[in-house]
Amino acid sequence: MRGRRAGFYEGRVEALNRPARRFEQDHVYVPDRLGDGVPVLAAVAVAEAAVDAGDAVREQARVAAVQAADNEWLANGAPRAADIAALQACLVEKKWAWNKRKRALAESLIGDRPSVRDAGIARELVAEVELLIEQITARLDALTQSEWWERASILEIRVAVHEACRFLSDQDHAAHRNGIGWSAAHSHVGHVLASLEVLDQAQAAHALQAVYPHRRQLTPELRARVFEMGAV
Repeated sequence: MRGRRAGFYEGRVEALNRPARRFEQDHVYVPDRLGDGVPVLAAVAVAEAAVDAGDAVREQARVAAVQAADNEWLANGAPRAADIAALQACLVEKKWAWNKRKRALAESLIGDRPSVRDAGIARELVAEVELLIEQITARLDALTQSEWWERASILEIRVAVHEACRFLSDQDHAAHRNGIGWSAAHSHVGHVLASLEVLDQAQAAHALQAVYPHRRQLTPELRARVFEMGAV
């Protein structure tokens, strides 16, 4: 036991007698050499060099990734940008066809350099709107008889009710339920009718049916042309 204890004390004395470097600014004593004989400053320099090398590698990878993204966009970005542009146009021109959830999703896709995924979603959303319009138009064309059928046969009435559809569509804020423009029940049909160049008899009959609940919003002159002039 005494020999073992003596060796312990000798080791402590030897450690205390080693040369040390004093850093006055923080009053810390740092040995000149590590336990394996490597100079401390040299070890620090090696560690810093390793960190610098790692930083350089990461920076090179970042620059390479940016360059690759630039090259990819130059090669393939134009169609994706066109998809987003078509989405933006649809949001503006057919805003009545977008519910709140779909509009929020569509607007989240708009930005510089859309991804392949974002462009694909944009195409799908626009296609859904176009399909909705096609389905509504098909239903309009399918009508052959209604209480408004005879009145819709008069050219002047078709022109007037078409004008009424466009008037209500211009006023429409149906999504906000403020009583102006089309009601939610007639909004899609009304906007599709307003977007047509002219109305045939079936379409005019639909238009008369859709406009009638909103007739008080029309000007007195337009209301008279649609519902009071000509045969009933």
